[in-house]
Amino acid sequence: VKIMQSVIVTVSNNTKVKQGKAFSFTVSFDPQGTEIAGAQTNMFFNNSAINVNGVSEGDLFRQNARNTFFNSGTIDNSQGRVVNIFNAIIGRYNVSTPGTFVTVNAISTGKAGTFQINLSNVKIASPEGEPILFSINNGSVRIYPAHDVTQDGVTDIRDLNEVGQHFSEETSYSYPAYDINEDGIVDIVDIVAVAQHFGELT
Repeated sequence: VKIMQSVIVTVSNNTKVKQGKAFSFTVSFDPQGTEIAGAQTNMFFNNSAINVNGVSEGDLFRQNARNTFFNSGTIDNSQGRVVNIFNAIIGRYNVSTPGTFVTVNAISTGKAGTFQINLSNVKIASPEGEPILFSINNGSVRIYPAHDVTQDGVTDIRDLNEVGQHFSEETSYSYPAYDINEDGIVDIVDIVAVAQHFGELT
């Protein structure tokens, strides 16, 4: 008798990113010992805050150096979605241990706040081509404005202090948070950029 556990599908949660910055998140599977051989999903996101640049294959189905048939999906940032992401092991093989299904490369396009990353049309197949039960933990991305240097949800003296401690320092790409305008020098322009938003919740 084969014991079938529900596969846990998890999107990275509480990802933090500065407005306008590139970031990545993952979709991971924990089969909990259940043998799986393929999976598919669609992904939805708020296109006023996030754009997806690419989807790359994770290590889930490549465990034990197996060959796979991977499709990175069709990205439609105008609709806030990536559809028809799928992957399957080629040959009579399976996996039953956790791994990353896909890594998604994205950019925060300007809007601040917390935004959900949701999966739909998820299907997971056994080596026999039968559907597998699963549960989904959808994820979120927290996008902070540049003036919330400490990314703690409020622009306050801690943010000013963080910039002040690095005053006159030269910086380079990828710029630290305290170089607010990312011009390669921490100066009064950066301090003013924070001071103008003092007391704001982000």
